[in-house]
Amino acid sequence: MKPASEHEPPKGVEEDATWRGLGFEVANTRLVLPLTQVGELVACGHVTPVPLTNSWIRGIANVRGRLFTVVDLSAFLGKPALQLTQSRRVIVINAEGFQSALLVDNVLGLKHFDQEQQSTDGSDLDDALRPYVDYEFIDNDSRWAMFNVDRLVQDEKFRRVAVESS
Repeated sequence: MKPASEHEPPKGVEEDATWRGLGFEVANTRLVLPLTQVGELVACGHVTPVPLTNSWIRGIANVRGRLFTVVDLSAFLGKPALQLTQSRRVIVINAEGFQSALLVDNVLGLKHFDQEQQSTDGSDLDDALRPYVDYEFIDNDSRWAMFNVDRLVQDEKFRRVAVESS
């Protein structure tokens, strides 16, 4: 993880120094996403599979007349794939040039953190998540890793959705 001095203050920090984001869980890890990167939160409706794509691409979904690629974030990170059920949620992300939605284990609601709760330790963070996390927030004994969608969509692995032929 980058030291705090090497990056700008977290998106969403306002004059009252409270950071706000959407909490969610993937592979038993609590994550938060800045509200500026959350387009919408919707139930996992009908997802149409797309042939010849990586297994973590679950398909495409129509959300209010717009088509989004549904990415199983757990499977993308090399963890077990998630079941597509009506109770499962997808987070439509705001990322330049990407129409994607992240299928996640659980959505845990809005989270608020003070700047003093920010840590760059990350020592207990899963290696698969490390490239997408700048820092964590520590709330009592809970750690919340700040997930960076911009870094995810810039990752070449994420951009290569087609199954590579042998």
